[in-house]
Amino acid sequence: MTSVCNANTGNLRNKADTNST
Repeated sequence: MTSVCNANTGNLRNKADTNST
């Protein structure tokens, strides 16, 4: 469960980063 949560957070962060760029 923690792994999935972590992966989800990373994905959101990656999306935000891509949007920023």
